[in-house]
Amino acid sequence: MMTGAVALYFLSLVFSLIGWKTRGKLFAVIEGFFLTAGWALHSYLILKRSIEAQRFPLTDTYETLIVFAWLIVVLSFYATLRLGPRWIKSLGMTAALCLLVFSLFINDTIQPLMPSLRSGWLYVHVGAYLIAYASFAIAFGLSAVFFLTFLRHRDKKAMLDNLEGMIFRVIDMGFPLLTVGLACGSMWASISWGRFWNWDAKEVWALTTWLIYAGCLHLRHTQNLRGMNAALLAMMGFIVILFTYIGVNLFFPTLHSYA
Repeated sequence: MMTGAVALYFLSLVFSLIGWKTRGKLFAVIEGFFLTAGWALHSYLILKRSIEAQRFPLTDTYETLIVFAWLIVVLSFYATLRLGPRWIKSLGMTAALCLLVFSLFINDTIQPLMPSLRSGWLYVHVGAYLIAYASFAIAFGLSAVFFLTFLRHRDKKAMLDNLEGMIFRVIDMGFPLLTVGLACGSMWASISWGRFWNWDAKEVWALTTWLIYAGCLHLRHTQNLRGMNAALLAMMGFIVILFTYIGVNLFFPTLHSYA
């Protein structure tokens, strides 16, 4: 059934691009229909997984991918309402589509919950991280738009300044939750493993991610980080997030291998 959600999101994205090109209101209505239907089916599949597993689905890569994609769609709506441009929804749909297509190639069998995951800390720790990651995915999309706009219209300073401001408003939204996720993970590690910090590969890369975004915000406010450097740093931060989320488990031995 996830392929159905993927198809609906894809159709929504197609009609969004056609509507943007032609400025036709009918295409915007059709886009909204497919997006709403895709999101409703996506939400149903998460609910169905929760009922079948008898827990909220946040315990393996497949589950976090589908929730991650769902959050990106939700936050792209919120960002559109807060920031204005409707094409931010298209950025969200593109990112969600990439994650859901990836999830189609991952084992979706429901596994018994490991004893170490039977904790309320799971939902706070992983939930905070996924909301932060969804925010940074949108910031990555905005940074890519900034990069392309800079290459083609570097003389349009007002447009670039507006994009730059949107990038940091989204990062400002995600960074506190990234901090909560890291702090809760440390407290949960202390309870489960007896130490707040184990220098595990996942922990080290999670800290690296936090330092990149902390540095991004710090330089923004103290060293006047602007323009292409700001966009590239925001893009680099999300690439590191993807490696932390997926790559670490593939290339390093880690206590978080169940994730």
